[in-house]
Amino acid sequence: MGKIESGGGRGMKEYRDQVMQTCSGCDTDVLAIRINGFYAGSRDRIFLWECPMCKFIWRKPKPIVVNEND
Repeated sequence: MGKIESGGGRGMKEYRDQVMQTCSGCDTDVLAIRINGFYAGSRDRIFLWECPMCKFIWRKPKPIVVNEND
């Protein structure tokens, strides 16, 4: 069997740094639990994050897509 190279771990650290978020409840950098759902009676999606440390739940605003051609 072939050996899988991890690239020295640098790629995983960069990925972890990108997905870490600061909890608004306890002001700690955490790997938050993502909750993906729908509003009752609607097709509109909602994305929530839960802090694994203090269990605080927050919502991020939807990202604004900027069209470079405008």
